[in-house]
Amino acid sequence: MAPGVVALRSLDWDRARFDIEFSLTEGTTYNSYLVYGPDNEDGTPGLTALIDASHAKFRDLWPDALRQELERRGRTRIDYLLISHTEPDHSGLVPDVVDLYPDVQIVGSKVGNAFLRGLNPGRDLNCRDVKGGETVDLGGGRVLEFVLAPNLHWPDTMFTYDKHSGALFTCDAFGAHLCSSQPYDVGLVSRDGY
Repeated sequence: MAPGVVALRSLDWDRARFDIEFSLTEGTTYNSYLVYGPDNEDGTPGLTALIDASHAKFRDLWPDALRQELERRGRTRIDYLLISHTEPDHSGLVPDVVDLYPDVQIVGSKVGNAFLRGLNPGRDLNCRDVKGGETVDLGGGRVLEFVLAPNLHWPDTMFTYDKHSGALFTCDAFGAHLCSSQPYDVGLVSRDGY
């Protein structure tokens, strides 16, 4: 997506409905993003943030893809798990991430972390509540800033702005349900033909 930002995409070709009321004609895609801080001067890996954890439907595939991507970058841990909101396609595999990386700090809105604890009773989750304007510093100028947008989609909606790349991770605010092997929209034509 951008230097030091990798999308992990779970392609759900067969999903026919979403949130009960949405009929899906072309499936949907669940996206997570790894944001890498630069390696340290001594060559040791820098800090790593994961934005969202995929739907539990992908439990047999997604954790392995996550580990493989981290290994490609010489990383052995995730320092921060940023939860844009707790809808199952964004938080379904949070327990799996915590099992794989027990020291991970989960970062979300106060409401989001409360929801997350409710979805995972009896689990010890290392949650940090953030407010709008707060940041996580991955080092080397890679700072992630949080923009709270409650009820724009869900009560716990939170955007993440990567100041280094200029990428804004917008939860589902500007999303569309489409399953495609292409990581970006291609060949789109408006209804007006433009």
